[in-house]
Amino acid sequence: MKKKKELIYFLLSISVGYLFYYYVFTDYGFSMMGGHYGYYESYSGFTYYLNTSLLFLSYAVIITGIIILLNDKTKSKSQAMIVLDERLLKGGISIEEYKNIKRVINSR
Repeated sequence: MKKKKELIYFLLSISVGYLFYYYVFTDYGFSMMGGHYGYYESYSGFTYYLNTSLLFLSYAVIITGIIILLNDKTKSKSQAMIVLDERLLKGGISIEEYKNIKRVINSR
């Protein structure tokens, strides 16, 4: 699980870095098309579509990474509660211990 989170954080940082680079260092000029980017500019069509693809990929990685991280956080709390409920049902802990542990889990 820790490796998965490290990979997600790494991909998020690369994506945010690319977006920062893209918006700071890309110099668009207005041409005779009246502000439509990519027409009659100084770079090739391949570069234009490559930048657009990387931009879309960066946004997709950011949205997917945030959804995965938020989903894992809620899943881990519910998984802890499932284990705690099973221990109570099997008689491994008393009701007082159950309430104390539940309060600790919910305070995280």
